[in-house]
Amino acid sequence: MVNLIRSSEECIYIKYLFLDKHERVIEYPTLFINSRLNNARYSPQTVYQYSKVLKYFCCYLERNQPNISVDDSLRAIEGNFIDTYIKKMSYSGLKAATIRNRDAIIKEFMVWLTSEESGKARENSGYIESKLKSAKPSRCLPKYVVTEEVIRFLSYLHDENQRCLVHFLYDTGVRISEVPRMKLSDLPDLSKHPLEANYFKLHIEGSKGRGGQIKPRDTYVTRTMIERIHRLHQNNKVYLKALVRYKKDMPLFLNVFGELLTNKAISDLIYKAKIRSEMNIHAHRFRHGFAMSILASEMDNSLINKLVMIKEALGHEDIQTTQIYSSIAPQVIQKIRQENIDNLIPCRFEEAQRIYEETFKPQKNHKEKRGRSKRVSSAKNSSTNS
Repeated sequence: MVNLIRSSEECIYIKYLFLDKHERVIEYPTLFINSRLNNARYSPQTVYQYSKVLKYFCCYLERNQPNISVDDSLRAIEGNFIDTYIKKMSYSGLKAATIRNRDAIIKEFMVWLTSEESGKARENSGYIESKLKSAKPSRCLPKYVVTEEVIRFLSYLHDENQRCLVHFLYDTGVRISEVPRMKLSDLPDLSKHPLEANYFKLHIEGSKGRGGQIKPRDTYVTRTMIERIHRLHQNNKVYLKALVRYKKDMPLFLNVFGELLTNKAISDLIYKAKIRSEMNIHAHRFRHGFAMSILASEMDNSLINKLVMIKEALGHEDIQTTQIYSSIAPQVIQKIRQENIDNLIPCRFEEAQRIYEETFKPQKNHKEKRGRSKRVSSAKNSSTNS
């Protein structure tokens, strides 16, 4: 079994280490991954994804060629060995897009093995020209959430802090990774705008640039969402105490200890609510839901203009990425619009207001029991009984 070690220390040379079942260093993937880590074109998250894919591939090599080292296998395997590996992935039930992604990473690694940097470990990559071995996946329609699903999902979150955060993901279409960088001061000042203004540009220090660089952009936020966030900050004791420490750099969202929320913490709270609610919802569906909400909204009469709005708001590099929303049948968009009208939601602002009214609870009215408190109380009861 191949082990992958990611060092958390500030080390100049090795950040990642691949080890075989005998705890011996696997040289080639270790050198390859660390070369990518030092390359400005690759973000840390991309390098981590590369490392996981190569770990799976090295594990397969170790199982199927147990009598030689993984490095020797990498030097010797033919293209048909990789073909077999790709086919086994498809038999295992992995999605075509996932297989395609892994295929591309393995190809890049195998090509690197033919380079001077690797010491020309191989004469050829095992790939024919620039062609990948996997089938090109068909583009699937985006899976999104609608108003009623958002309301239901928020009801399974523990408190107003969590509900406000997830509502914010849907209202603005931001990525989870962008939330920790946002500050209260980033919100538009409502006092400087007329009362009839219901939509505002919101500046985002974006993600997913080359080398992890920040890609700034503007998205849209409703007046209702801004008011909900301010109410959270003005009435939650955790936020009131934290303001003394953070002052002008007050984060938009905090955890129960008054500390900055991490990407993992946000992902975890959504995942746990998904389990409790038995709804097949993940964070990206709120982002798709935001796009669908724009398409079904009154914000512009032109589909082209709405697609441009979505492209800018979601931070897509290419309009072709946004074109996936144009392939959604007009009947689907019309159905969403009609359902909104039937539920007295004629516009996006009314949608935000409905979600707010249906899901807001003052902090003093929260009676949910967290998992930890249940464990603590049960432990106390057992010790009392004994």
